This record gives sequence, C-alpha cells and structure tokens, in this order.
Amino acid sequence: GLTMAFCILVSLLVAFTLTPMMSSRWLSVGKGGGHSSKDSRFFRALDTGYERLLRWAMAHRWVIVTASLVALVSIVPLFVAVGKDFLPKNDESQFEVSVRTPEGTTLEQTELVATRIGREVKRLPGVAYTVVLVGNDERRTANLATVFVKLQDIGKRQESQFAIMDQVRKVVLPKFAGEQLRTSVSQVAAISGGGMANKEIAFSISGPDIQKLAEYSKRLTAALSKVPGVVDVDTTLILGKPEMSVELDRRKAAELGVQVADVADTLRVMVGGRKISTYNENGEQYEVRARALPRWRTDAEGISQMAVPSVKLGTVSLDNVARSRSPRAPRRWTASPAGGW
Repeated sequence: GLTMAFCILVSLLVAFTLTPMMSSRWLSVGKGGGHSSKDSRFFRALDTGYERLLRWAMAHRWVIVTASLVALVSIVPLFVAVGKDFLPKNDESQFEVSVRTPEGTTLEQTELVATRIGREVKRLPGVAYTVVLVGNDERRTANLATVFVKLQDIGKRQESQFAIMDQVRKVVLPKFAGEQLRTSVSQVAAISGGGMANKEIAFSISGPDIQKLAEYSKRLTAALSKVPGVVDVDTTLILGKPEMSVELDRRKAAELGVQVADVADTLRVMVGGRKISTYNENGEQYEVRARALPRWRTDAEGISQMAVPSVKLGTVSLDNVARSRSPRAPRRWTASPAGGW
C-alpha cells in the first residue's frame, strides 16, 4: 500500500511540474487544418447513436425513471438468490487430500499409506501428478499426511476440479476403508495458518470434561453427516494417542540411592535424544543426536531395562524403582466438527 501511495504521489508531482515544462519546450502548436481521430467513421457513428439515445431518453423520462426503480428494487431478491462466499470457488487445477492414520502410526507407515493413495489418485483421468507430504504440520505429527494433487490444464481435461474431487471421495478413498483413516478432500487454502483445518463450516465445542467433549462431538459429527451435501465431516478431538507413563516408587528409590532427577534425565536422553555434535556434508550442517535403539524405547519392557544412576550401587535397572503403564491420551481439549459442502 505504501509503495502504491508513493508511486501515485511521484506521478502526480511529475504531471504537475515536469510534464508541462517539457511540453512547453518540445511541443509546438501546429497550424493549418487536418482531421483528428474523432472525425473518423467509427467515432462519428458512435457520437450520432449516443445523441439519438439521449434524445429518446429525455423524451421518455418516466420510462427511464421506472426502469431505474425496478433495477434498484431487484437488488434485494437478486442478492438473496445469488450465492455468496468470502472467496469464490474457482477451478484452480489443484486440490489436496488430508490423511490421518490411527494414533501411534509411525512416520514410515503413514508415508506408505499416503503414497498408495497418491498412486491411486494419479490414475484418475485429468490428474497430472501428486506430491506426498508427511508430518508437514507445525507439530510434525507423524501420522498426518497431505497428498497434493495437480490437475492438467482445464482445456486438456473433460472433468472439472470438483468432479475429480468427488471421484477421489467416492472411488479412491473407499479402497482404504480398512485402514481406519480419517480423510478429507479440499481445495488448497488461499489463506493458510491459524491452526484450523481448511473447512467451510466449523463448530467449536469446549469444556472441562473430555469425555463429554468426545460424546458431544461424536453426536454432532453424526448429525452433520446426515445433512445432504455435506462431505468430509471430521473432528479435531483426537483420542487414543499412545503414551507411556513411568511411576517412580520413591521409597525403593531412596533405599537404592536413586534420585528422581536422574531417572527423568535418563529417560529424556534415552527416549527423546540429546544433541551431542554436528557434522557438515555437501554444504549442509546436520545434528548428531544420541538416543536408545527403537526396541529399547518404544515399549514398556525395553524402557524398564534402562539403567539409571545410583549413589549406592552405581546403576540399577529402572524396573527396580519404577513401574510403567501405557494409557491412551487425548491430543487436544477442544472438539471442532467441520465439513464442506
């Protein structure tokens, strides 16, 4: 905006100062006759037609007034009848398929499922190519993937973008019904960010009881699914995320000389990992992180065998001072059932 404002101000300054001065020096008033471009046959016919139309309008003033009133009154019913939207739906020759695999699915498994979906979508007529992105959200969610679909030019395909999107919903995605996926097909968001899904309609539910949230969001989602024309109904409330809880027996830990901070630090390094160095390759710098092998950090049995420091015995295994369990935890405390028409 500031750029345009300064450009207009500079143009105004030039028009008021430099242009008149240069015109007085370089241009001269021609003498003699001649015909201008407005004397041509085209402009003469246009001028004559406009003059006749103006004379007719002045001779039939009430007709013009009545037509103006009808046009003014017709604005209300036309506004009601015409579809309205913040951003109109255009055939942009692209859309995306959002895929969420069951909670706890690894990045590699999610990539495999999303790649299979992208391969099936690419077989549809009119699709140019697909691009699979896994864990590309702000939280780097391992079980969340996006399949970007690029269509051929609108003049080279018979089906519209929205018809191909319906084919993905009705033909491609039902093939993966056994995968327990949560999917949606939507246009590429013109305005991204904000943490909300690219949905046309969204209902927000919040409250202190997560079980009630789950119940209400499920009922609302089921009701929305029955509305004609509604597709891709889903909720942001994600239950069943696997987590591991380690409960320390403080009495045993005190007897064996194990500090709570040492247990926490051991789990942080062995499970989460810690940066220990960096190395450069082909102009890129990479972090070197140390952590336990997957078989020792992905289940309760492996974690229970980790050695923790002891001031009395040197080291002891974690199962001597703590017990672990694997509850299912929610990912969010708000539910937002949403869908598109």
